[in-house]
Amino acid sequence: MAHENDWDIKGNEEINRLVSVVLPQMIERLHQALEDALKYAKYFVSFQQFQSFIFAKLQEKMHLPAEAKAFLSKEFERIYKEVQKEAVPDLHDVELGSADIWTIQCAEKLSKFYMDGFFQGDTHLRIEVIKWMNQYYLTEGHPIGRGQEGIREFLNRFGQFLTQKTEYKVRQILDTTYNQLKNSARIRAFEKAQITYYQWSAVGDRLTCCYCNAMDGRIFQTSDAIRTIDMIDADPQSLPDVRPFTTSTPLPMLRSMPSSSMPT
Repeated sequence: MAHENDWDIKGNEEINRLVSVVLPQMIERLHQALEDALKYAKYFVSFQQFQSFIFAKLQEKMHLPAEAKAFLSKEFERIYKEVQKEAVPDLHDVELGSADIWTIQCAEKLSKFYMDGFFQGDTHLRIEVIKWMNQYYLTEGHPIGRGQEGIREFLNRFGQFLTQKTEYKVRQILDTTYNQLKNSARIRAFEKAQITYYQWSAVGDRLTCCYCNAMDGRIFQTSDAIRTIDMIDADPQSLPDVRPFTTSTPLPMLRSMPSSSMPT
């Protein structure tokens, strides 16, 4: 018997599969950056200069490798087709039109944009790294002053810290991209099947935000959703600002607002 959260199990399996391939490659890039830092540390006198060099190496190395891009491209197309078949079972043979290809390429660009800007594009992560380094300097002293072993010990601990951050961020990026791709595949399948309206169904578990819960049960026009998807596909960076994904509307107002009055 199917259970209510079966979708979540399958979704987690899919995301874990993506992470299992992409994460090791990103961790390898991290190790390359730290190896370069160890190699050239002896040329630095001040901790600030050494810190800047590490930042530069992280920016240089931490991006999505070509093998990972090729893997994600194939996986995104497979996932997209499977979701369309599930959304509209009558679509036995899912043929990808130009709009479908555009949406899959958008998912690729979205993951590439965030992975390639992994370090330099994430201000919050940079601040966390700076705080960690400054705290280490205050409690442990200047690693370069303790010779090669001191530098190695510093980089090992820093690597452990950044490995955890890398795993979290890779999973977050792939989770967001995966769910955006699935939602877009469903809506485009509805359009192919000439389904003019669809119902928003929130899961309602502990991970569901209050805004998604407020949308639960609402009926929307497929054509409005298509316009939103087209906007995101044209500019993936606009995703946080496109309704109904935006959370700029006060929650009480959103709960009482008729679906027909929501901006699209």
